[in-house]
Amino acid sequence: FATFVKADKVSTAVDTTKPISEDTWGEPTLSIDKNSYNTGLTEYNAEPEDVTADLYFRWDEEYLYIGVKSPDADVTGTGDYWTGDGIQFKLQAGETLTSEASDICLTWGSGTFGVGGGNEEVLENSIQHNILSEDGSLSMMLAIPHSDMGYSEEEVKSGATYAIGLLRIS
Repeated sequence: FATFVKADKVSTAVDTTKPISEDTWGEPTLSIDKNSYNTGLTEYNAEPEDVTADLYFRWDEEYLYIGVKSPDADVTGTGDYWTGDGIQFKLQAGETLTSEASDICLTWGSGTFGVGGGNEEVLENSIQHNILSEDGSLSMMLAIPHSDMGYSEEEVKSGATYAIGLLRIS
């Protein structure tokens, strides 16, 4: 089952240094919770977690912006980027995810960011990322260069498509 969303084009770069708000990101592209038709929020074989989140997808000529805002008054993290409060997803240029997809994690704690899979060394250094906790909410923000995902400037102008598989919001 797939859900297709259209990212809004922005006229200026999204500010990833400030928490997600209507002023900085506008309205959410998609809101999810444990009962959403398009989610299966589970920890291994456990019951669905009680997690809600607003997802934001934006783009400009240079970047795909991904933002997640989730209520979280008790932020936790570890030294590992794949555990603790954060987001993990697979991303690939095109319409489908393959074994070449990049695995991207942004997590609260000392090891807050990591990329695995396709093009990991380039993306590890080029993705702008930030995670902020403020007023009982966690804002997770990424700016991913289209060029480092394999798109040319012309492809971006004509409407680049990305496949994304959301693995974890916690």
